[in-house]
Amino acid sequence: MRVGLFFGSFDPPHIGHVNVVMGAINSSQVGRVLVIPAYQNLWKENSSKFSYRYAMSCMQFGTLPFVHVSDVEKDLAGPAYPRGIPTYVVLEELRSRMPEDELVIITTPETYKDIPEWHKGSVILYDYKFLMVVSGEETPHDLPENVHVVYVPQITICSTCIRNRVKLGVYIQPFVRDTVEAFIDQYRLYV
Repeated sequence: MRVGLFFGSFDPPHIGHVNVVMGAINSSQVGRVLVIPAYQNLWKENSSKFSYRYAMSCMQFGTLPFVHVSDVEKDLAGPAYPRGIPTYVVLEELRSRMPEDELVIITTPETYKDIPEWHKGSVILYDYKFLMVVSGEETPHDLPENVHVVYVPQITICSTCIRNRVKLGVYIQPFVRDTVEAFIDQYRLYV
């Protein structure tokens, strides 16, 4: 089966993330999607605890068809990766756990252009297939054959915007599920 892999901090997960995941499912390019919260994002400091982001991801994505939230990065965490686990390491782990599946990285144009800067980014670009989800951005030109493009409606929201809204005491509906909002309130995240 073709399995889409959607990586991110998900701090918090929101409707924009759901839009990407459902775009992947609706494209019929993948049979299911694994949402993979970063244990510690290599590019971002001061993320919420993994257990919080994992729990919110389960709430945000848990009812979607053919979508599962994976804690694979928790399994890989340890002294070898004090700043975060490189995506390449996670991909290799998933490849060993799912040898019968074809792994497809779900990405956006913005993230795709950054992959060459990742640990073994050129290997990732060569060895894996990609499903690029485009929502209002201009599609990059001259994409290689291992990149399939799917279009979704444009939803302009980001996790930083939601965190800022929480700090300001502004409603974060409809950008997150009620359960995610209650979780943020309960644990006083982002205040």
